[in-house]
Amino acid sequence: MRATEVRDKIVQAVEGIAPDNVAHAGDVFRQAPPQLDYPPRDRVFMVTRTIPQAPADLLFAGADPYDITFELAVSYTSTPNSQDRVLLDGDLICDSIKLLESQNAQILFTDVKGAADFEDGQGNRLCTLSIRVVYDRRDA
Repeated sequence: MRATEVRDKIVQAVEGIAPDNVAHAGDVFRQAPPQLDYPPRDRVFMVTRTIPQAPADLLFAGADPYDITFELAVSYTSTPNSQDRVLLDGDLICDSIKLLESQNAQILFTDVKGAADFEDGQGNRLCTLSIRVVYDRRDA
């Protein structure tokens, strides 16, 4: 598995989430276009490498493990229930990332940590998570 595949698996996991609270049929998780939309749109997200891949210096039954860290940033527009959406989605995002290990043989370990939440002057939020993945660098 290569680092691009790891990133793509994270994107697929997040896009596969069915939110608990939706405002309309199009209110789903979707990856941001190369240039972010402005104003922010609900549940648009970006996955960006924050710590470059490197040998993991771990022994996993014949694997060649590499370690990489991505940041997942999800935007939310200001609404009366935006805090509830942020909290409910946070649980679902963590759950979907934790499942990567059991759904992909070459993903050996995942670690999800909250990074930060930012709010702009209009009350729009950008919620970020740090996702560390140890993966088998060999081809399947």
